[in-house]
Amino acid sequence: MSQFNMDMTLPNALSFWPVNDGVVLPVDPQKALANGDYNPVRLLVGNNRDEGLIFIPDGLEAGDYAAYAYRILGAEAAEQALARWPVDAEHTASDRARQLLTLAGFRLGATTFADTLSQNGHPVYYYEFNYSTPDNPAAYHASELPLVFGNELDSLKLDKAGKQTAVDMHTAWVNFIKTGDPNQGTALASGVVWEPYTSQSKRVMMIDDQWSSNEMSQTDDLDFLRKTVYGK
Repeated sequence: MSQFNMDMTLPNALSFWPVNDGVVLPVDPQKALANGDYNPVRLLVGNNRDEGLIFIPDGLEAGDYAAYAYRILGAEAAEQALARWPVDAEHTASDRARQLLTLAGFRLGATTFADTLSQNGHPVYYYEFNYSTPDNPAAYHASELPLVFGNELDSLKLDKAGKQTAVDMHTAWVNFIKTGDPNQGTALASGVVWEPYTSQSKRVMMIDDQWSSNEMSQTDDLDFLRKTVYGK
């Protein structure tokens, strides 16, 4: 076994998943969502293209990836996931583990929550953050936060388009906080209308150096995971 497998994958599966202890989490979140036991709020939610990048090191072996899949998905779902996303000439074990973490650890829950709220009539605005810089050529977990809140922007060495992306992100978030709609309030310089997300339309705001309203990416992969993990 590699050092990664021994020190990280086996003891804790790379992260600490929620524990339904009846105290901190008084009910199972999936059951609460299905039963409508949640705050009926407007939602701004999204994900970054490369969420799993900073959590998975280079150099994993195929066995490490398989062990990780078994640990977070269970045997039956893991077998299906490993068949769908195999290690091959174009994809290393680290690539696949990062992809699995991005999809199963971040996007699956977010899209399930977004689907449920939109189906029950609550406005949802979804984004996919794909912006990167020459010094950080990936949209990894939390890399959007400096642009949203205006923190440490000088260290990012943003070009003109990047600075405008930061301004528009901050503006959209403030608009949503004030009005419940990222379009209402100060106009976005991009001029793009942020369409509401629904479980049918799957419209999301693609945030990059240019903004665009498009259909959500990788919906087939997310549907596959929803079926194998949740059975629906």
